[in-house]
Formats: sequence, C-alpha cells, structure tokens
Amino acid sequence: MTNKKSIFKSVAVVTAFSVATRLFAFLFKVFVSRQFGASVVGVYQMALSFYFFASAVALSGLPTVISRKIAEDEKTGGENVPSLISTALVLSLSSVLPILSVIYPVAFLLPSVFADERVLPLVVIMLPALLSTSIYNVIRSWFWGKRSFLAFTEMLEEVLRITFTLIFSLGLIAAVTPLKGLAVGFLVSDIACAVVLFILFLIKKGKFGRIKDIPAVLKPSLPITAMRVFGGVIGAFTAIVIPVLLIKYGMEKSDASATFGRVTGMAMPLLMAPTTLTGALSVVLIPEIATIKHDDKSAMSARIDGSINFAIIIAAL
Repeated sequence: MTNKKSIFKSVAVVTAFSVATRLFAFLFKVFVSRQFGASVVGVYQMALSFYFFASAVALSGLPTVISRKIAEDEKTGGENVPSLISTALVLSLSSVLPILSVIYPVAFLLPSVFADERVLPLVVIMLPALLSTSIYNVIRSWFWGKRSFLAFTEMLEEVLRITFTLIFSLGLIAAVTPLKGLAVGFLVSDIACAVVLFILFLIKKGKFGRIKDIPAVLKPSLPITAMRVFGGVIGAFTAIVIPVLLIKYGMEKSDASATFGRVTGMAMPLLMAPTTLTGALSVVLIPEIATIKHDDKSAMSARIDGSINFAIIIAAL
C-alpha cells in the first residue's frame, strides 16, 4: 500500500508540473499568434518538427534505458551508476556531432524542401541545442533512476523559453527579428536548463565514472530510438508536405504557414492534453518496475494492469 501511495504521489507531482508546463506553452503560442501573427507560429512549428526529428535520431532511447539501469543498480549499491552516466553522455553527444556535421554543410539545400523559406534560419539557430538537450536528458535520467523526478525542470525550461523569447522578440535587441527571437529563445533556454540540471546533479553528489559496457547500454536503447525516429520522420514529413499542399490548392504562403501553426501549435496540444497524465505515469513506472524482482511476476503484473486501467480511464474521459 505504501508503495502504491508513493507511485500515486510521484504521478500527481509529475502531472501537476506537466499540466502547468503545457498550459504555459499553449498560452504563450496564443500570445505569439496574436502579437506576431499565426504564420510566425506555423514557421516555428515547422522548425520544431525538424528539430524533434534530429533529436530523435540522437539516440533518444538512452534516457529511458539509463533510468531503468540506474534503478536496477541502486538495489545492489549503485557502484555502476557513474559509469552508466558517463557512457550515456558519450554515446549521446557522439551521435549529435555527426548530425550537426551533416546538416550544416547541406543547409543551403533545405529552402527547397520547406514551403516557407523562413524555416531554414530557425533550424540553423536551433540545432546546436541538440548538445544541451543530450546532456539534459542523460542527467535527468540519473534523477529518474533514483526516483527523484524533478518535474519542475520542464516547467522551468518553458518559463525560461518564454522569458528569453520575449527579450529577443519584442524589439529589446534590434538585430533580432521576432521570428528569429523564437529560435534564439529556444536555444538559450535549452542551454540554461541543462546548466541548472547539471548543477543540481553536482549538488546531489552525482559522479562520473569510467566508460564501459557500451553495447549493454546501446543495444536496448536502439529499438526505442528507432520508434521515436519513425515518429520524428512523420512529424518532419508533415511539416514539409502539408504547407506545400495547402499552397498548391490555392492558399497564400503566409496563410498556409498560419494554418499549419494553428493546427500543430494550438489545436493538437489541446487534443493531446490527456497524454500529460499517461506520460507522467510512464515516467514513474519505468524505475518502479526496474526495482521489482524479475521472478515476481504478480507484482509486475499488478503495476502494469493498474497503469493500463488508469490510461484507459483517462483516454475514455
């Protein structure tokens, strides 16, 4: 019963911060749409789709695997945890560098891919955030593995993103246009949040160790990465094809970008709001299941059954 209360408490905390984060993000996009026009939101969403695809390619399955392995290792003293973090950081960062080295040299070809030529400058500005995102995700998995979910960091990232975007977009820095201000705000807030989480990691006496057992970390992460890459491909493909088709069938370029922005930036977040609850549950469930003995099938089944029932109820509501 105590364990169930602990799970419920963790889910409640993660959910509360996730809801607040999404609410801030939604209201901010409404503000940007009214302040600068819906087409700005659309161009930003196209750039985000490409960024999320690139971040999925960068071994995005690692955090899930590392949080599970850390939770498992904590049962026996946690001696391998420093090595797990170091190995994951090296793998994640080493997967980002080839992406940047491939995309930047061919960046001049991208305008012909996107329906709106304003997307490319945003992509170029945002892509370096892959480095800070990799560090952030790996360090966050350390906290997850120790069942310290630090849900406030995502809300902090959104608050920082709003703050920096306002600074760069509202004419406070003359050299930055409102559209580029969105991209610069995204980059700076991502770096700032990674720095904050890294400092918390050090404060909590997190350590790095010798890199070892790369296949043991890499192999289980690849299926998760492949699944997320597939989702990223769909998102990037949508960002390219839908505006092109809207223009083909009679819309002006700015109207096509605006329509895409309204759908992906404002309508879809409302439709996908229930995933905030089920997403929080999945975050908490991974380290929780990892601490159960492998032969204790009844305990594992109880966790999974309860989670599936919870997800069905939320989806039905």
